[in-house]
Amino acid sequence: MGVLSDKVAFITGGSSGIGRAAALRFAEEGAAVVIASRREIPHEGGLPTHELIRAAGGKAEFMAVDVTDGASVEGALSQAIDRMGGLHAVVCSAGVPGPAGDSRDVEVDAFDQHLAVNVRGTFLCAQHALKHFVPSRYGKIITLSSNFGHVGVSGLATYRAAKAAVIGLTRASRSSTERTGSISIASAPGPRRRQ
Repeated sequence: MGVLSDKVAFITGGSSGIGRAAALRFAEEGAAVVIASRREIPHEGGLPTHELIRAAGGKAEFMAVDVTDGASVEGALSQAIDRMGGLHAVVCSAGVPGPAGDSRDVEVDAFDQHLAVNVRGTFLCAQHALKHFVPSRYGKIITLSSNFGHVGVSGLATYRAAKAAVIGLTRASRSSTERTGSISIASAPGPRRRQ
C-alpha cells in the first residue's frame, strides 16, 4: 500500500510530459488517477498513461477536457468525483509551448492562445477544484510553473509571463484558502530531458 492509497488525483495534461510523470508517480503511490487531457496518446509515443497505470495494477481513467473551457473542466471534475468516489488532489500541468523569439514579432493570437491554456486553464482547474475542496476541508492543488517564472529570459516573454502568472495565481489561492484545509503549491521545475 502506497502513501496515496484511497486517494484520487485529477491530472490535467497527464497524457504527456511532466503531467504523465506525475500521473505515473501518483499511481505508484496507490492513488486512483484521472488523466484529463485533450489527447489520449502521449506526445512521446507509447501506451496512453491510463493504460500504463492499469497494466501495472492501478486504477486510472482518461477524460477528454479542454482546460480553457470552464464547463468542460467543471464537468470533468464532477465526472471524476462520481466515477472515482472522491477527489483529493488536482495537478494543473496542461500546457502548450508559447511563441518564442523577439516580443516585437509575436503574433497576438499566439500569445492569447498560450495564456488561455497555461494561465486560464490553471485558474479554471483550481477554481473548480476549490469548489469541492473548501466544503470538504481537504484537497491539494499542485500547479506547474517553471524556473522561468522567476527570471527574465530573452526570446521567451510569452512563456515567462505565463509561468509568472501561474505562480501569482497559486500564491493568491493559497493565501485565500489556507484556513480551509486546502493547500495550493506551485512546482517550478527547470530544464528536463525528454525521453
